[in-house]
Formats: sequence, C-alpha cells, structure tokens
Amino acid sequence: VLRTAWRADVEIARLPRRGAEISITPLDYYAHDGERMHGLMVCDTTADPRPGVLVVHTAVGPRDLYLLWRASTLAALGYACLVVDLYSDVDGSGWDRGFAAPRMQRLRDDRGFMQARMRAALETLRGQVEVDGSCCAALGYCLGGRACLDLARAGDDLRAVISFHGVLDALPDELVADRIPARILICDGARDPMSSDESRAALRAQLTRAG
Repeated sequence: VLRTAWRADVEIARLPRRGAEISITPLDYYAHDGERMHGLMVCDTTADPRPGVLVVHTAVGPRDLYLLWRASTLAALGYACLVVDLYSDVDGSGWDRGFAAPRMQRLRDDRGFMQARMRAALETLRGQVEVDGSCCAALGYCLGGRACLDLARAGDDLRAVISFHGVLDALPDELVADRIPARILICDGARDPMSSDESRAALRAQLTRAG
C-alpha cells in the first residue's frame, strides 16, 4: 500500500518534468559519544543549496518506508532531508523489538542524551553542500516527535519543529533554554494513550515560559 501511494505522489511525479529526480544516499555520521549513526540523505538532484529538514523515526527506527516517502515528498518540494538515526541502525534492526527496546529506553531515560543525538544530526545536516545551514527545521513521528521537541527546547536555531503524534511531556528544567527560537507545531490526538492530560499541560507550560 505504501509503495503504491509513493508511486502516486503528485509532487514526486512532477520532478522529471523539471529535469530532476530524487536521490537517496546513505550518510554515516558520529554521535556525541562516538557511536556511528546511519542516516539517509534525501534530496533532488538540482545544485542550489536549499532548506534542510531532519526527519526523525518512530520506535521502529530509520529504515521505514513511510519515513522515506515523506522525506522524498519534502525533497520534491525543494527541501534537503536527513533521515535521522537515533539507534545506530544500519540494516533495519529497529523492527526487531529486542534491538530497539533498550535503545529507545535509553533515549526515554536520558533526555540530555536524546538532545545530543539530535544535535549531532543537525550539525551533520548543516554540513551538507545541498543545505542552506541557516534555514533548517525538524519533524518527527512518535518517538521522533518527542526528539524534535527536545531539540527545540534545547534552544537550537531552527526555523520550525513539527511533532506528529509525538510523546508529549516536560523536560527537566536544566535541559530547557531560556528562549526557544523555533516555531513549533504539535499534531496530537486528544485520546492518544502515549500522553496524559497532565503531561500535555506540563509541556504547554514549559513551551509558554520559554516561547
């Protein structure tokens, strides 16, 4: 179903008529602790630097067909995307719960560690020749939505951050910058069991204080 939807994507279908196509290239980089991460750079084949977007995975890791489709659509719209790896997952092992669960738990338990992994990805994105490093954003799904909100609250210079059904909660105060430059969009369902009314309220209050 996803492959069919991807092939039918209107924005991607327009690219050949503009003399371009989508390029998906493995991009390894190193996290703050020296661990090797396995991202994917997704952009069209035109030469000009363009805004960069971090695209951040769910609990199943970065080798996710839906994530690649969304990154490809953004690339067709004129963005250069880095599909972020939070797990050091080179081959899709994130679909194996035994591989993913301890890595996800560490990110949940140590939010400073999560922020550092996201910063490493942002620095990598900004360093690519296809990217205008002064104009970057981040979007993520579920775990990735939380990761993007954590990066925003660290005060990094991002134009925008979008969380899709992300886990919503407050960070420890010491991990929150005095000012958050990014504009933030949170797409959430009121009945999402991953976040409580209390945790949503705590996040809202934290963002308001630093906004």
